[in-house]
Amino acid sequence: MKLIDTLFDGALDIVGDVHGEYQALMNLLEHLGYSLEGDHHDGRRLVFLGDLCDRGPDSVSVMRLVRKLVDSGKAQCLLGNHELNLLNQAPKVGSGWWFETRYHSDTLIYGECVRASAQDKAEILEFLSALPLALERSDLRLVHAAWEDSSILQLRQMAAMPVLEAYHWFDQQTVLQASQEDLLAGKQMELANIQMENVALVPQGIKALPRYQVLKQNGNPVRVLTSGVEREAEQAHFTNGAWRFTHRVAWWETYQHPVPVLFGHYWRSFQGSAHAVVMPGAIQALPFAWMGKGATFCLDYSVGARYKERKRRLAVPAQSACRLGAMRWPEQALMFDCGTTLQSQK
Repeated sequence: MKLIDTLFDGALDIVGDVHGEYQALMNLLEHLGYSLEGDHHDGRRLVFLGDLCDRGPDSVSVMRLVRKLVDSGKAQCLLGNHELNLLNQAPKVGSGWWFETRYHSDTLIYGECVRASAQDKAEILEFLSALPLALERSDLRLVHAAWEDSSILQLRQMAAMPVLEAYHWFDQQTVLQASQEDLLAGKQMELANIQMENVALVPQGIKALPRYQVLKQNGNPVRVLTSGVEREAEQAHFTNGAWRFTHRVAWWETYQHPVPVLFGHYWRSFQGSAHAVVMPGAIQALPFAWMGKGATFCLDYSVGARYKERKRRLAVPAQSACRLGAMRWPEQALMFDCGTTLQSQK
C-alpha cells in the first residue's frame, strides 16, 4: 500500500465529506448516474475525499457502501481525520456510533444513529488501514485536508509503511525533537483533560502549550494531510469538545503548483456566506469559486451539520444549507445531493 497513491485515469466524480449522511450519498450517486453497484453508463468512477463517518445518522451504511465500491475497483477513497480517529481508537465528538463512551452524549446532540457491531468494526478497521492519504495523476491531486510539499515528500519516502505505523513513528520523532519545556506543557495538557467549555480549566501561563501543539501537528505529515497545517493562536478557543491553542492555516493561499488540488475538511457554505450551521473555521470564500491562486477547491459543503437542520425540521435536501457535493472531472462541474448542477468558477 502506498501512502501517496496513483489516482484513477479517465472521467471521475469526486465526492466531498459524507459524515454519515447515507441518504444524501444515495441521492447524490443517483443524480450522478451511478447504479447501486457503482456502475456508470459512461464508465466514470468515484473517488471519496475522506470523513465518511461521524455526526450523521448512518455511518455504518456509508462505510459498507464505500468499502464495497473500493473493493470492486469502482471507487477510490482517502483517509480523513475522522477515519484516523477510529484507527487510533480516539473517541471524538460525533463518534458515538462507534464508541460506547460517546453514544449517549452524542445522541443528545446529533440524534439517533446506527451503531457499529463488533463485526462492522473489524471490517471497517481492515478497510481504513489500507487507505492512502493522497491520490495524484498528471492533471489532478486529491487530499483530505492539506497538500503540503514537505509532508508529501516525507510520506513518499515511507511508501511501504502502514498509515497507523507511520502516524505513530512521526509522533515519536516529534517527542524526540521537542524541548523539555514543550514536553512538560504537553503532559500538563493531558493531565488537565480539558474537555469542558470552561475557561477556568485552561492551564494558565504555560507559554509552551501553543508551541507544543503546533510542533505536534505540523511535525507529523499524517496529521497535516488529514487535518491541515496550524500555527499558534493569539488566545485559546473551544472547538469540537476541546480547548485549542492553535488555528488552521489557509494553505491554499500559498499553493504554487499548476496541478489542481481538490480537498474537503474545511466546511464551506452552499449559500455563499457564513450560516448558522457551519463550524468555526469554515471557508468564507464564494461557494463555487476556486480558491487561492485558482488551483485549489474545497468540496466539503457542510453536510456534516445537517443534524442541526433536522432538529429544526429543515432537512429536505432542496431546502438545506448543508449539502453533499461532488466535482465532475475533467468537466469541473459540481453536483449536489438535491440534484442541483453548477459550474465551478475560476
